[in-house]
Amino acid sequence: MLPCQTIRSGRSLSRAERRRRARTRGKHFTLSDMAQDEPTTPEAIARWIGENTRSRDRFASVYDASEAHRIEHSGECDVYPTGSGPLLGALVAACGAKRVLEVGCGLGYSTLWLAHGCRPHGIVETCEQSPAHAELARKHFREHGVESRVRVHLDRA
Repeated sequence: MLPCQTIRSGRSLSRAERRRRARTRGKHFTLSDMAQDEPTTPEAIARWIGENTRSRDRFASVYDASEAHRIEHSGECDVYPTGSGPLLGALVAACGAKRVLEVGCGLGYSTLWLAHGCRPHGIVETCEQSPAHAELARKHFREHGVESRVRVHLDRA
């Protein structure tokens, strides 16, 4: 037997890697293979995600304010904060954006993440049709020090 085995990509596998693959070949993992404290229901998984990512959300207070506003105004409100803010910030940073257009800023949660991900002098242009939401969002932009980098256009997109 050769010391290394070549696979389709042309890469060679070490003897240890070949042994590891042979041991796990055909093995299917089940819930019983998981640690006892691993979440297994959709509710438990959602709770785990919240507990383990919330501490890293620098704009969590704005998310909470948006959610409270939506609940308070129920059917009249079109503010729907999602947990995708950090992802939006990462995507904007990854592409090195200098200017971003957002349609509908709500109370500013996603806008803050977009501004955070932009280059240091990047600009976020956002359109908001609700004067009340635009004013609340501007307040959040001031509180988080990005008001000079966010332009809110009050009108329909």
